[in-house]
Amino acid sequence: METVKQKSCKSWITKPREILALRTLIKLKYARDPGQEKDQWCYDMLLNFGEAFGMMCKLLPSEMQHFLAALYLALRVIDTIEDDVGKSCECRIKDLEGVHNFLKDANYQTSCQYGLNPKEITLMQNLPKVRTFYLQLSPVLQTLVDSAVQEMARGMIKFLAKPQDQPLCDTFVDLEEYCYIVAGIAQKAIFSFLTEEGFELEENVSRLIPGEPGWLTGSISYSIFNQEANIIRDIADDTMAAKSSRLYWPKELVEKYVAQQSDLVIPANRKVAISCLNELIAHTLTHVVPMLEWLDNLKCKKAKETMCVFFLKNLATLAILYGNGKTFKYVLKPSVPTLAYLLEISTDFGKILQATKKYCGVICRKVGPRDVHKGLVLREVYAIMAKCDYLLLKC
Repeated sequence: METVKQKSCKSWITKPREILALRTLIKLKYARDPGQEKDQWCYDMLLNFGEAFGMMCKLLPSEMQHFLAALYLALRVIDTIEDDVGKSCECRIKDLEGVHNFLKDANYQTSCQYGLNPKEITLMQNLPKVRTFYLQLSPVLQTLVDSAVQEMARGMIKFLAKPQDQPLCDTFVDLEEYCYIVAGIAQKAIFSFLTEEGFELEENVSRLIPGEPGWLTGSISYSIFNQEANIIRDIADDTMAAKSSRLYWPKELVEKYVAQQSDLVIPANRKVAISCLNELIAHTLTHVVPMLEWLDNLKCKKAKETMCVFFLKNLATLAILYGNGKTFKYVLKPSVPTLAYLLEISTDFGKILQATKKYCGVICRKVGPRDVHKGLVLREVYAIMAKCDYLLLKC
């Protein structure tokens, strides 16, 4: 595993297996489907926003690619509006209330120009292209996208309506609900598509919403785990944005260590910041065991492979971040060769489980004798490793 510092060419030469996996990844990135030429802008935007997701989509049947790309870009519009801290909450809430209309109304316009970076601005300036792409879907699939857009917009409005001088999430429950809104709604739409097309079993799709009894099922745990990992990884960027609307770490956690989240990036607070980081990682790991059970039961092979790649990428990220003070200075990620290798082993669930154990082992070795969260972290890690051993017996 690597952080933001990539491997040297010399280190790659000593690992030809990684080079072969990397070559496969590069070929996948630049592959073009002649049948998608008229919609190439949409697929290119998909890669620009989520390179790993865009490449994984290329492994799926064309109709599934079209649905996923349309869903992803439509939800990105919602996310861009919610994320633009340069606009007032009132302005963003007003636009979120009616943003789903852009999918059907050729005259739809937001009240102002949104976007914090060039790719977001480009997306918002080209809503007609997204609309045209969406309208090529069957009526049933259009309904799935439209429902996801409206549900996500309602969820974003709920959090934006909180007092602006307060963090987005007060409690771990708030954090889990926010992660569901950002990632779980999209996943629900994807698996609704898979059941509609006969690729997946209805029992593997959760229809529950936050707060309902038993809502934290394996599929929801998957979404929460991945989004929490992203929130942990992006602590430096989000905190330096200096806007309370970007401060996602739960207030009940942060105030055990510092007065507010922005204090975590102050070098003098590094020791307590690392303790806070480790406790949040321990909480995130509680979602892995139910998630592994859910992954094991998935019927759709391609969906299972894709889900496993993203899970392992984020578990590898948490292994890098645990106890790592650089988390509060940089955005740390697994190296590109590591991602290529995860893609290579994704077709073998046994190897996925072995890799899961490997990254758990990395976290174990980082837990020091004076780690105040030693018992909490090791309990979760050992539970994950035990679940992997059990599932390996079935492989």
